[in-house]
Amino acid sequence: MKKYKTIKKLSSSEYVVSRSKFLGFALPANNTEEIQNLIRKYSSRFSDATHCCWAYKTGFPENPQEYYSDAGEPSGSAGRPILGIISHFELQNVIIIVIRYFGGVKLGIRGLIDAYATSARMAIEASEIIEKQQMEMFKLRLPYSLYDTIKHEIEIIGGKLINPVFESEINCEINVPKDKAKTFVEELRAKGAGITVNE
Repeated sequence: MKKYKTIKKLSSSEYVVSRSKFLGFALPANNTEEIQNLIRKYSSRFSDATHCCWAYKTGFPENPQEYYSDAGEPSGSAGRPILGIISHFELQNVIIIVIRYFGGVKLGIRGLIDAYATSARMAIEASEIIEKQQMEMFKLRLPYSLYDTIKHEIEIIGGKLINPVFESEINCEINVPKDKAKTFVEELRAKGAGITVNE
C-alpha cells in the first residue's frame, strides 16, 4: 500500500538554553493555504517574541512542497534545521513553528542550529505519528439505482464518497486509496457509472 507518515494533531515543546526560551509547535497541514494561516496565527499569538521561525512539507502526494524561514536569525541557523527534523522523521504534510524569546546570551550559529533542531525534535516526539494512505480523487456521476451499492463498495476499500448532489442523476466526488484506484475505476466504468477523472 502507498502510505506516508504525518502527525495526528498539534503537539508542542518547551526548551530553554542560556536563558533563551524556545517554544516548538508541530501541526498537520495539507496545503499552503493552511500553512499560511498557521504562520499568521502563531506570529500574531506570539507577537512579542524575538523570532518566529518555521519549516514545512505539504501538498503530498499530489503537489509536494517544502520551505523554511529563519525569520531574522542568521541564514541557515533556524528554518533549515527545523526542516531537517521533519525529513529525519520522514514526515509529510507537517509544519513546525519554533518561537524564540531571546534571553540575553548569544548562542552562536552552532548553538542556534542545535537549539532549533532540539525544539523541533521535542515537538515531534511529543506528537502522535500516524500512517495515512495516499488517496486519489475522482468526480463521479451515477444513477440513483447504483448509489447505495457504490457507496458501500467505496467504504469497503477505505474510501469516501463526498459532497453528493442529487439532481436527475447523482454527482459527487470519491476519494479512494491510490493503490486501488485504477482497478476500482475500471469496475465503476464497467457498471456504466459515468465516472469522470479529475475534471
